[in-house]
Amino acid sequence: MDVILIPGFWLRGDSWDGIAPALRDAGHTVHTPTLPGLESAEADRSEVTLRTHIDSVVALVDAIEAPVALVGHSGGGVIAYAVTDARPERISRVIYVDSGPLGEGDSINDQLPSDGADIPLPDWTLFDDRQLVGLTDELRAASVPARCRSRRGSRWTRWSSPAATRTATSARW
Repeated sequence: MDVILIPGFWLRGDSWDGIAPALRDAGHTVHTPTLPGLESAEADRSEVTLRTHIDSVVALVDAIEAPVALVGHSGGGVIAYAVTDARPERISRVIYVDSGPLGEGDSINDQLPSDGADIPLPDWTLFDDRQLVGLTDELRAASVPARCRSRRGSRWTRWSSPAATRTATSARW
């Protein structure tokens, strides 16, 4: 099965490097896209929106012949949900990691501070110790440079309910 691993806010596709080999070993074809504008801290995000991210994953789904499983981490869960809504017949499963579908009109996290149109990675002091378990200094340093652009007028909101939403507990679906 083709599996698309959608990274969360501020992360690139290589954030899945720790899990992708296990999925490949289980016989899956793994895709770990880096979403537009998140290639580097210097990447041009002036025209990147949530719709840009959704469209990039929809294009990847369209390029794969067989139905796919989507895995959305954190903010990537909203993208997975929207892609499923756009292509319900192409999605065999949706797996949410530290995420889930939003209620009608809800936003992912309207508590995040914005810097103009960008949402910079918050200072680590905003998180409690339970949320930072296993986050080493090396991982913290690797996470800080990436930024995610969102147009405040285009809220990160729930779309209509997709037909193919399911959950999984292992690499064997």
